[in-house]
Amino acid sequence: MTDTANNQNQVEERRHPTLYFEDGDIAISATSKAKEYIEFYRIDKIFLARHSPIFKDMLSLGKNNSESHNERYDGVPRVHLHDDAEDVAGFIGALYNMATLPLSKPCRDTPRKVEGIMRLAVKYDVEGIRTVILRHIESEWPQTLSEWELLEREKRSFCELKLADPGPRNSKGAVAVEPPDPALAVRFGVEFNCPKILPAAFYELATECSTYSEPVTWDCLHAPDLLALVKGKQSLARCWSDMAYQISIIGGSYCVKRGFDIVDVPATPCKKYGTNYVSEALEEQCTLTDPLGLLYRLGTSLSDDHRDGVFCCVETYEAILKLVKAEAEVIWKSLPQYFGFSDLLS
Repeated sequence: MTDTANNQNQVEERRHPTLYFEDGDIAISATSKAKEYIEFYRIDKIFLARHSPIFKDMLSLGKNNSESHNERYDGVPRVHLHDDAEDVAGFIGALYNMATLPLSKPCRDTPRKVEGIMRLAVKYDVEGIRTVILRHIESEWPQTLSEWELLEREKRSFCELKLADPGPRNSKGAVAVEPPDPALAVRFGVEFNCPKILPAAFYELATECSTYSEPVTWDCLHAPDLLALVKGKQSLARCWSDMAYQISIIGGSYCVKRGFDIVDVPATPCKKYGTNYVSEALEEQCTLTDPLGLLYRLGTSLSDDHRDGVFCCVETYEAILKLVKAEAEVIWKSLPQYFGFSDLLS
C-alpha cells in the first residue's frame, strides 16, 4: 500500500474519506492524538502554497533538494505533520471550503471545537482561516455596553424559559440554546490574542450567580487567567460601594432645594426611595461582583417605578438614572484595567 518502509506498521494507516484526491500531487499525513492511526490526505501542492507561506517555503525546499530523496506515499511525495490528525483534517477541509469549519451560532463550546484548527492556522500562517474563526468568536460576545445589555436581556429570558420548560424555546418557538461558555472564551481569547471578547467573557466569570444550567469549564483556565479573575472581582466589588454612596446622597439632595430642612431630609420620600433603592439591590445575590447587572436592573426598575407613579420627584429620578447610565459606561470601559489585560496578553 505504501512505497515507504517505516517502523510504524503496527499503527493503522487510513485515507481520509473526502480529502484524498487521486489526482493530488502531494500526500499529507498526521497521527491521531492517541497514536491509534495515521491519516493521509492527498491534495494539490499549489493549493497549500497559495494559502500558506509556511507550506510554500516547505514545498520549495523539498523541490530544491530533489524529490527523489523525499519520502513517498502512493506514488507522490509525502509530508508528515506532527499535529493531531483530527485537527489536520479540519484544517485542510477549511482550506478547501470554509463552510466546513464547525462554526454554528449560537453554540456553547465553539472555542473548544475550533481551537485545534486555529492553532494550525496560526502555526502555518493561514490568515483566511484565522480571520473567519476570530470574527465568529467575536460575534458571540458583546463588545459595547449596549450589546452587553442586550445579552443580559437574552440571558434573563433564557432563565425564565428554563424554569418554565425543561426544553426551553425562544420567542420564535425554536429551542433555546445556552449562552457561550465564558471560561472557554477567556482561554481562547488569551491564547489567540483576541482581546475583543475578553471584557464580556471575564465579566461573566466574575459574576457569582451563574445563568448557566451546565457548569462553566473552569479546568480549562490557566493560573494567569484565574489571577486576572480574582483581581477583576476585587475591583468590581469596590465599584458598588462607591455607587451606593452616590445614590444615597442623590436621594435627598433635591429635597433640600425644594425647602425641606436638612434635618428632615432623611424622612423625605426621595431620600427613603434612594435608601430603599440601595438596600433592595444589596439583598440580591452576586451584587458585589456584578455591578453592571445591578445597574441594568436598577435602571429598569427605576423606569418602571417612574412610569407606575411611585413617589419620587422628577429631579431625583433623572439624577439617579443619569448616574446609573454613566457609571455603567465607566465600568464597562474599565474592565480591561480591572482584569489586567495588558499583563495577561503581554
